[in-house]
Amino acid sequence: MALHHALGFDHAVLVQPAAHGSDHAALLDCLARTQGRYRGIMLVDGDGAGLSFDALHRQGMRGVRYNLLPHLGALPDMGRVGAIADRIAPPGWHICVHLEGRDLDHMPAWLDLGVPIVIDHMARLDLNSSELDNQIDQLMDLLSHPQVFVKLSAADRLSVSGAPYDDGIAIARRLFAAQPEKCLWGTDFPHPNHPSPPDDATLVDLIAAIAPDRHSQRLLLIETPQKLYL
Repeated sequence: MALHHALGFDHAVLVQPAAHGSDHAALLDCLARTQGRYRGIMLVDGDGAGLSFDALHRQGMRGVRYNLLPHLGALPDMGRVGAIADRIAPPGWHICVHLEGRDLDHMPAWLDLGVPIVIDHMARLDLNSSELDNQIDQLMDLLSHPQVFVKLSAADRLSVSGAPYDDGIAIARRLFAAQPEKCLWGTDFPHPNHPSPPDDATLVDLIAAIAPDRHSQRLLLIETPQKLYL
């Protein structure tokens, strides 16, 4: 909260970290303290039996995240994911999918869930991969689906060149130019498992390199997020 104040942000969305698992006590406490200015994205075990999504909605939760990266646990069971999707559709929640570019082939199964899908961290594209252009094309195709969005975060993780992350920002700029109404901005603070954690003020300064004018910045930072987090 102190960081957001220093950077000039009044509203934010916090994603439950894998290290906290399905214990959302800290996140729910933060949402209560911020009295509607912050929203949350949660992790759910299994089919979420025993959870009241209506109650969680009133507390500020707006979505469920699934990690498809091997180091963050086993792949989710799509039957259970479908059961969760059925329960979060009525309050208007979405699913956030954290995966790598090489796994974008798995995404069609998620498009049939009937809820919006947010692809996290620009699909963790590997800028050294010989398949990079194909993966960008896949991501572009997915963004043409009315229910798919992408988070223009972790340009610093994607970057091969390092700060000021020109190569990672170039990917974000390309995605925003192609589908400006399907893009969200964010950071990966507190940057876990990062070999060289970035200065968050630098990441904020780079917003203008993705969305160069006031209208596009408002779209990226306010109008599109409102579709998912109000």
